[in-house]
Amino acid sequence: MLAATLLTAAGLTACTVTVDGEAVPADSAPGINVDILAAGESVDIDSDPGATNDFWDDNASNASAPEYEPPPEGEETLTDKPTGVLVDPTTGPVDEVDPASLQDSSAGNPFAAPGLAGQVHGRLYGAFDDQTAYVCSATVVNSAGKNIVATAAHCVYDAYSKRYAQKLQFVPADRNQMEETPFGIWYANKIFAPTEFIEQAEADESGRTAGNGWYYDFAFLTMDANSDGQQIQDVTGGQGISFGGELNGVLSIGYPAAPPFDGMSERYCSASNVADRYTNDYVLSCDMTGGCSGGAWLTKFDSTTGAGYLIGSNSRGGGGQMLSAALGEVALALYNQAGGGA
Repeated sequence: MLAATLLTAAGLTACTVTVDGEAVPADSAPGINVDILAAGESVDIDSDPGATNDFWDDNASNASAPEYEPPPEGEETLTDKPTGVLVDPTTGPVDEVDPASLQDSSAGNPFAAPGLAGQVHGRLYGAFDDQTAYVCSATVVNSAGKNIVATAAHCVYDAYSKRYAQKLQFVPADRNQMEETPFGIWYANKIFAPTEFIEQAEADESGRTAGNGWYYDFAFLTMDANSDGQQIQDVTGGQGISFGGELNGVLSIGYPAAPPFDGMSERYCSASNVADRYTNDYVLSCDMTGGCSGGAWLTKFDSTTGAGYLIGSNSRGGGGQMLSAALGEVALALYNQAGGGA
């Protein structure tokens, strides 16, 4: 039974600096053989920059922002198993931060985006057909291929129509709906989404959700190089990733577009700790609305350097709460399938 409502923006929902770094597991990595793990589905998509750009010139202002609500407590049971694998941000390892320094904030206030955070987080534009334009949020993450962007699975695969997104373009540090694109516009060429989400996530036309697949609401995109031959990470740097480890404060970032927000700039929610509502979803008090889907959940966030570790992304919300699927074993396998190299 469908029992729930989502945080994309279907129609609008979810100076250049080079930062050096290597995508490698931290010393605490348990050495999981990801080759034997089932990863997920990879789909080539239309990456014609000219056609994609023309589409968004005509449709950006009409993009929508649907929201998905979580199902009743206890309805779903699966989760991605933690691995302890850590990929550092391109700026290097981040020291422990005092959780008290990350004050609890649920209002969705403007995000100052210091340092690395001002380069890697941005807005993802996509379409499920020529009439269904939407906007999500996404993040460049450190990878061996230097071309990976992380977002929510529902931002690249519609659980209602069972269609993959096309015409995907990502704008780091987007302001005012592409009026300001300080790090350029980047075009996705391949989607990597968990099989669990594709096969088990359900949604109806109103955005009500059901199914264990929502506990795997994460995905990766690989991006085309720009006209100068640079990969996106060469231009923006990349956040770190924690595939299931201890949390050290939590920061959620995104571009909420549904009222009272307008999607024109980044907002955030934060907490010194997060609840675990179903034993398999992170839960944060947050009033951000549709359009923030796919935006980063970071732990160990350094407010000076803007670096941290991705632990999930904005997925579903309602009633003053935001949920994120936890990154773990399946997410790690998917990341490596995309060329992550952890």
